[in-house]
Amino acid sequence: MSGPVTPNGVSQFPGNIGQVVGANFTTTSAVLALITGLTFNLSLQVNTWSFDCHLIWSPSASVNVILGIQIATNAPVNWMASIFDVDQNTGAQTSGVALTQATAAATTLVTIAATAAHNYITTIRGTIEGTSILGSTLNMMGGIAGANTLTVFRGSSVRIF
Repeated sequence: MSGPVTPNGVSQFPGNIGQVVGANFTTTSAVLALITGLTFNLSLQVNTWSFDCHLIWSPSASVNVILGIQIATNAPVNWMASIFDVDQNTGAQTSGVALTQATAAATTLVTIAATAAHNYITTIRGTIEGTSILGSTLNMMGGIAGANTLTVFRGSSVRIF
């Protein structure tokens, strides 16, 4: 596959990784919000991309947490994604899938009834088919209910290839 992948505006070659670096990412948004460091500008060509995302996160309260993705600005022909989540304190598992999506809107993949101060490990995998020659952006996203804080720990990453 040819053409550059551009995480956060820095030109890269396919297969590179975007990460939450420096400080942990936090949000108090009740709707899906961009996770800083986990956004990729896809090259200006029609292509098919695959991605793997690995998140380590924790909520500040026992409330619902939403995780999702967005292929922003210009919708691809199709995208699909699966998500698998494990509560590292209890072993409880949650999964979700979105198939045959052709939207540029932020899409929730799963809502997790999370427990305060527990650590969660999440894997999101997917494919983006026929990204627009006008440009598209892959955004990994999260949100949390109420006036609470979702923390995505540094080292969480996404790889696109």
